[in-house]
Amino acid sequence: MRPEESLLANVKMAPRDAILGLTETYVADPNPKKVNLGVGVYYDDQGKVPLLECVRRADEALTAAGIARPYLAMDGSPEFVRAVQTLLFGADHPAVAQGRVTTVQAVGGTGGLKVGADFIRRFAPEAVLYMSDPSYDNHRPLFEEAGFRVETYPYYDPRTRGIRFAEMIEFLRDIPKSSVALLHACCHNPTGVDIRGEQWKDVI
Repeated sequence: MRPEESLLANVKMAPRDAILGLTETYVADPNPKKVNLGVGVYYDDQGKVPLLECVRRADEALTAAGIARPYLAMDGSPEFVRAVQTLLFGADHPAVAQGRVTTVQAVGGTGGLKVGADFIRRFAPEAVLYMSDPSYDNHRPLFEEAGFRVETYPYYDPRTRGIRFAEMIEFLRDIPKSSVALLHACCHNPTGVDIRGEQWKDVI
């Protein structure tokens, strides 16, 4: 079969991810004093990702107990899902008690966004997705590929290195009721500037 006849002949290389592409440049740089600040991952003094002691102990405990690791339910481990809800909302939050909160375990952050994007698009196809300005580079194409129209809401102010909080709240109050706002709960990517605990009351 000639290459042009391949099923994958029309696949084009995607643009380099702004953060992971920077990591590729970092790896290729021979400077011994380089420091990688592009990816939020723990490294040791040798530049290796260490196995955290708590992870090692948990793995050993599971192995010693002989606990099998079967396929999970469609929405993930029930114990994990309950623990996440308790962590995020508190054990006695009315929304949880009234069954108004649904939690689904997914593969990583972007995997969760993909599950959410496909779900919302299926059941609310007219919804417009609003994301922060700026947001992580892979968020826009993920939602656009799911079929969303993607817009932005005010977020980061480079002059103050803070959040344009009043502008953001005013903007979010005015978007149509059928809209979806993508919020970074912590570690806002790419700015690192997070909404503070007391501010979340105004956002939600």
